[in-house]
Formats: sequence, C-alpha cells, structure tokens
Amino acid sequence: LSLGGICSVATREGMTVWRPLLKISKQALMTWVEKRGLRPLTDPTNADPRYLRSRMRIEIFPELAKRFGKEIGGNLVRLGQAAQELKEYLNNKTVRYFQQLQQNEEGVWIDLNPLYPFEKIELKAFLKKLSDQEDLSLSHDALETLYELLESRASKRKLVSREKVVEVHNRIIAIKIRSSY
Repeated sequence: LSLGGICSVATREGMTVWRPLLKISKQALMTWVEKRGLRPLTDPTNADPRYLRSRMRIEIFPELAKRFGKEIGGNLVRLGQAAQELKEYLNNKTVRYFQQLQQNEEGVWIDLNPLYPFEKIELKAFLKKLSDQEDLSLSHDALETLYELLESRASKRKLVSREKVVEVHNRIIAIKIRSSY
C-alpha cells in the first residue's frame, strides 16, 4: 500500500526513524526558518523532473488544481492517512499467517487450510508481504494468480520468480530456491 506515503514513525533496517515535521506545511516551516535567519538544506532532486515525485509536485498537482479549481493536497493527505491505517490493520491481521510459516533447508512453506476461508484483502496482503520477505518480486498479476490458485485449492501448480519457485498444492504454499530442483 504505497499510497500511505512516508510514515511519521517507521523502521528501516532495524532502526526507528521519526519524522515529526511531516504534518507541518512547507510554507510554515520556511517561515519559521526565515524568522530565525537559518539557511535550509534543499534536496536538488525535489526540483528535478526526472523523478516522479518531483513531476507530481511541479507539474501534475498544479495542473489538477487548475483544471478542477481546487487544491487536492488535503485530499491526498487524507488518502495517505487512510492507506497507512489500512496497512497497519492488514499488518495486524497477517500476523496469524506468519505464525503458521514453517522453514526447512529447501525454503519456507505454509499450510493455509486451517486459515480458510480467506478474506481476500487479508490473504493478498500476506502474500505481498511474504513475496517481499522472500525476495520474490511477484507482480500484481502473479499475486492475483497465486490468490486464485489458493482459493480454488489448485494442485501441483508452480510460479517461477528469478531464483525461487512458488509451489501451490491444496492451499499449501512452498517457496524453494530453484537450485534445489
């Protein structure tokens, strides 16, 4: 759920990162800095149109405001907050899936039968997190296919991703390194 944007508190490589100024407008921050005679550090990539985030700030958001006659910043902030809340909720809901995850010398596996029936959004959130954790780089379509294979209780199906293979058999997922074949 990338819509959430940057979180005010996050963990990166085991370190907690706090961003206490996220809710303060840039204009308010610049006014505070100027009143104190300070010189702000400016990231030059923020003005570089080669980066999507810069093009959005410089070109897309102003164009949307011009075409629709109102600023969209507040709506985007609310959308981001809702996305962060949903991500947190899904992280809490997927804990039970990760508690069922088993590991052996070939890779990881999980029997999802005890957790059936699935809430689609919950299972897809787990599959996405598992994909990221196992460095699978599965596309949105591949994750959707994996969900459908689990829902239909498919037998002996495989998805191949770089160095790993995802095997699905009767709602059991095994993720193995391809060299073990």
